[in-house]
Amino acid sequence: MTLRDVLLRFQCQEISHVWEDFRVFYTDHSSPTSGESSAVEFFKFFPSTATFEISGTRYNSEDDRLLDVLDTKLRSLSDPQNYYSDKKSLYSELENSRLQASLVKFDEEFELNQLQVSISDSGGDPTKLEDFTDWLVDYLAATQFWQVRYSAKIYRVSCVDQKIEHVLSEGCTVEEKVFKFVETDAFQSGYWIKLRLRLFCDEEDSTSVKTLNDSYDEAEVFFHDGERAIDPSKADSFDLWYSHLVEGNDPFEDNED
Repeated sequence: MTLRDVLLRFQCQEISHVWEDFRVFYTDHSSPTSGESSAVEFFKFFPSTATFEISGTRYNSEDDRLLDVLDTKLRSLSDPQNYYSDKKSLYSELENSRLQASLVKFDEEFELNQLQVSISDSGGDPTKLEDFTDWLVDYLAATQFWQVRYSAKIYRVSCVDQKIEHVLSEGCTVEEKVFKFVETDAFQSGYWIKLRLRLFCDEEDSTSVKTLNDSYDEAEVFFHDGERAIDPSKADSFDLWYSHLVEGNDPFEDNED
């Protein structure tokens, strides 16, 4: 049972990564009195030993008890009447998006930083695409696997897949995350975005497989409309995306004009 297997089964979130030797994953806890939800620790994962720590007890990834212990811990943190209706519905949707994303073929020739170079070489102005790419990198790097965020109030950004590996031939840790990007009130199916981060490291650091977040040396971004790779600056809604996400303008003020 790998960490990826556990995340696909229980759909918890790594809200942040601070520690060097382990990663912490959280789930929602609903107060029985107020009904309000807050993030509480679900388990810790230690990459160097492939072990899980749940309520202070360590379990090897091959331990037959692991899934039962995780399930028991999750039930103890969740409102049993609401969790399996509300949360399971949400994560069922995310899992369906993950399966759809696995069929998307991102084109390496449509990497957004490279597109900026091509636009400039052909005499165009890549400034807006550059600004939008920078916003994507900053926002997506801070968005964790299974996390759903609402940017500018009307855009839904969901991280539906994540892979992390140390590539010995390149001497770096590579993290790839795939996102679904959609306008919450739109009829279209949305867009797919892949973020690839690289962190060059010494060989002795290669066992620390962790989310990179804001600690990376290179970033690549790919945009896809579900049928083909595209330059997002040519999308019909790009000017609105730029206004709301890059410039920070209120979309509801747009509607009032």
